[in-house]
Amino acid sequence: MKKSKKLLSLLLALFMILTAVAVMPPVAAAADETPEEETAVVTVTGLNGESQSMTFQVGDTFTVYTMLNTSAIDEGRISSVHATQNYNSEVLALADAYDEEEGEILDLNTMFPITKGDTVANGKLSGAINFNASIASIVSPFFFDSNAAKLIVTHYTVIAPGTSDVTTAFITLAGSDRQLTKIVDRGVIVNPNFTLYASFTDPEAEPTEAPTEEPTEAPTEAPTAPPVQALAITAQPVDWTGAKGETASFTVVAEGTDLSYRWFYRPAGKTNWIDTGVTESVYAIPMSDARNGRQLYCQVTDGAGNSLASDTVTMSYPVVSGPVITSQPADWTGNDGDSITISVTAEGEGLTYQWFYWKEEKSKWIAAADTDASYDALTMNAKLDGRRVYCRITDINGNSVDSDEATISYAGGPVITQQPCDWYGGDGEMILIDVCAEGEGLTYQWFYWKEEKSKWIAAADTDNEYDVLTMNPKLDGRRVFCRITDANGISVDSEEATISYASGPVITAQPADWTGNDGEQITISVVAEGDTELTYQWFYWKEEKSKWIAAADTDASYDALTMAPKFNGRQVYCRISDFLGHSVNSEIATISYPNA
Repeated sequence: MKKSKKLLSLLLALFMILTAVAVMPPVAAAADETPEEETAVVTVTGLNGESQSMTFQVGDTFTVYTMLNTSAIDEGRISSVHATQNYNSEVLALADAYDEEEGEILDLNTMFPITKGDTVANGKLSGAINFNASIASIVSPFFFDSNAAKLIVTHYTVIAPGTSDVTTAFITLAGSDRQLTKIVDRGVIVNPNFTLYASFTDPEAEPTEAPTEEPTEAPTEAPTAPPVQALAITAQPVDWTGAKGETASFTVVAEGTDLSYRWFYRPAGKTNWIDTGVTESVYAIPMSDARNGRQLYCQVTDGAGNSLASDTVTMSYPVVSGPVITSQPADWTGNDGDSITISVTAEGEGLTYQWFYWKEEKSKWIAAADTDASYDALTMNAKLDGRRVYCRITDINGNSVDSDEATISYAGGPVITQQPCDWYGGDGEMILIDVCAEGEGLTYQWFYWKEEKSKWIAAADTDNEYDVLTMNPKLDGRRVFCRITDANGISVDSEEATISYASGPVITAQPADWTGNDGEQITISVVAEGDTELTYQWFYWKEEKSKWIAAADTDASYDALTMAPKFNGRQVYCRISDFLGHSVNSEIATISYPNA
């Protein structure tokens, strides 16, 4: 009996030991074991869903380039843009500097390369950058006329693992015509003929040339690790030729470990490379006129970060014989009223002709009205002096050849160096329209159009300025021009300018003082009317700087803040402007606590 109890005690002790071992906590990892790296996947997305994704480690800072191209709408002229760039604030933080109190971006020239200091931007909002840019004059608009036109350049730092989209959404986007036609209105796209895309790559950056491979000794292999295959391109892409609509295909073959691919292209005649977004070893795209002469290369990268650039290749139409020019156009010189005649002679089947002239203000060639073998639709005047023209000749098979350029020169007489501009103003404002010209012994005579008599009437103004009248409603719509004559009696007429009536903004309800408690939304509003679309800019008095500071609020209400002690006693006012440049300031309103 005693032996049985002893055996039972031993078995019970053994059971307790085994149970203690089973429930022991797991042994902590050795100190030299490296935890898995924390990363974030960031995706930048364009207007039509085009996207790029990259993986970053926590602590990395990167750049997002967002490009706007409205060249299909009034050749890229934009008067105003209001938009937001959105991101996941749990994963990313804005790295660009901004005022900690008000949120205003400090370096506008870097973040907004085109709109620059005409931009008001706020970086303090959670997960969003709100920006608004406008320009008062339609004569000097913003130009977003290429795929490299940067709307906004932002820098972000990864603060936590996860995923984040970076997207840009328009609230308003307006052209720079006289009606300030809306392209996007209150978030709704009215005219879709524009592009917006985003990239991690600067579209103006030159690509990295393929590095010259230096011979290296084979590394000593670790006894327990497999050999690492060196990065090498074993088959280069080759040039491609084909007809419109056929699929151009380029392939690169490489050896290495964990390879990745990225194709770049540049249009014919351009120097900057553009990321295609294609990340496979094969690049395929339909052939078109716009892609004729396009150059491409592929950047191949292995898992260790080593990169090689492939050969540069070209996609093009097959080379076939076309028209042959037998007599090039020659330069032409003449005086006012002379008929301009510049001709070209060519041989070929079913030839057609299209003349082009260089437009200095637009920095591009414009198709002229002349579609035969002679450029002869115009008579000479001073503004045609120095015009360059050439002719494109096309045969029945669509093959084309461009002639040499010819230059039109003015033989004599006054030369207008600055044409008169349209004038806008309100009652009592002095009308001032001027013209600038060069020549000997110049005299000036201004004329205005008399609608009742259907003819031009000589005005009292006989110098280079039309300035003897003050504005009143009956002068609204008056057209004027100036005739300039030199000492030899040679005359040239300026372009017409139009006088328009505009009274400027009128405030119908002034902003009122606001009182409230901590955490309440501050709301101060102004109401105004005008002959054109109005823009608003609120200002607040910065006591430490003894000056008025532009706030982030750019509509009819000052409502971006909630009440806090530091805002007690703050003074604000609103500046209201029309697109003609007329502005009016509201009265000052004060923010305070109740019974303060």
